[in-house]
Amino acid sequence: MLNSTDPEDSPLIDLGYYTNERDLDRFAEYVEHYNAIINTSYYKSINAELVDPELETCKGFKMGSKDYWKCYVKEMATTLYNFAGTCALGSVVDSELRVNGVKNLRVADASVIPTNIGSGIQGTVMVIAQKISDLLAKDHNLCSK
Repeated sequence: MLNSTDPEDSPLIDLGYYTNERDLDRFAEYVEHYNAIINTSYYKSINAELVDPELETCKGFKMGSKDYWKCYVKEMATTLYNFAGTCALGSVVDSELRVNGVKNLRVADASVIPTNIGSGIQGTVMVIAQKISDLLAKDHNLCSK
């Protein structure tokens, strides 16, 4: 969603993480159990300790408590997925990357990828960039023969 009418403002992106409270509880529990590794003989022998990232939103919770881990998980969780598909080819843009129903506007980035692909998207975005380069060169008679 748009954050404001200022085109320089970043968009608002709500991925819906932890909209199910059970997911949040489980993930916090996994992180809590994982961090128990600090109590193993090896980590004790090297004087290892957990470092508190001092997250502003988690300051009211005791580090290591269930509420702390829930707050931590909400603040630190991320995904390996790249954002793609918000202007999907075929539904929002046509085969020449023109936005349907909008004159003189094209989109040429990861948002035109119709669905998430099973790998990093850098190569796909490079192909999209080459495609728009070819289309613009053709439109402005810049093609060499």
